[in-house]
Amino acid sequence: MANVWNVMARKLCGLGEIKRIALTIAIAIAASVQLGNGSAFANAVTLNCSVGTISDSLLTANSNNATDSDALTVTNASVGTTILLSYTSTSTAVKDIQSSFVSGAVTGPVPVGPIPLVTTGSQTWTRTSGANPVINITLTKQNGTGGVASANWTATCAAPPPTLSITGSTSATEGGGNGSFTITASSNVAADTTVTFSLTGTATQGTDYATVGTVTIPSGSNTVNVPIDVNTANNDLIVEGTETVTLTIIDAAAYDLGATPSTSINITDNDTATVSILATTQGTEALPNGVMTVSLDKASATNTVVSYSVGGTATSVTDYAALSGTVTILAGNLSA
Repeated sequence: MANVWNVMARKLCGLGEIKRIALTIAIAIAASVQLGNGSAFANAVTLNCSVGTISDSLLTANSNNATDSDALTVTNASVGTTILLSYTSTSTAVKDIQSSFVSGAVTGPVPVGPIPLVTTGSQTWTRTSGANPVINITLTKQNGTGGVASANWTATCAAPPPTLSITGSTSATEGGGNGSFTITASSNVAADTTVTFSLTGTATQGTDYATVGTVTIPSGSNTVNVPIDVNTANNDLIVEGTETVTLTIIDAAAYDLGATPSTSINITDNDTATVSILATTQGTEALPNGVMTVSLDKASATNTVVSYSVGGTATSVTDYAALSGTVTILAGNLSA
């Protein structure tokens, strides 16, 4: 009989991290089969990872130490697919349950049993390469215990989560056009997916552009833009030159990192400064020395070196000490 289930498949990673993706599956579940003394199931059960989950039962007759086995062949499992096998038993007639991979390229722990009675257990593997993995599940009846030994198992394939990459970017101009980054998932997400990232570079968040928090890829979509707002609120009057903003996606449970998890844009400054010079102290041969002040009408974020030439009827070295031909206005200052 065909049943349609809505399930949440899971990807278990290191340190207990869980990645989830919703799957809608349609499978046919055969009726439970009662086995004779130690005989094996007649047919292996095929689990197609594109449909998600299948469940069955292991049943053993009353014979002492009777052992029955079932094999689960996993097909359509792409590299990175996670396979979760869980098993339960509430029968005192069960001696142990064991499971192992008999073929296929996988990583992860292989349970070796015996499994404690009246328990629930699970094991997770990740498909790497090679042939279709085959899981063998074996149940042994408790010696001298009446009744039928039974255990249920469920196998679930969890497709790899989508990968996120930065697929586009637009540079910005201070006080003019805003910039942006475009983040794209390798497939439409099954639920609203929050993307976390860091913003670095020579531009300062909150000063050169508006503060940006997380962004969310809506359910059923695969893209979202991260705005870099440099309009009026962040249009300072400081001469800064071109600055950079670098966005780097941070890995999370709901997604993996794609080929381009980081990229940069420029923020072009719209400020320029006018330089002026003024004789602020007239000099005499008997002192005081003469002083000329070089000024900017806007401060600069970096040191500003101003070059100048010297002329007039006075002679350098003879009438006054030789001058260098440059003067430096320190960052943030207006004159020197």
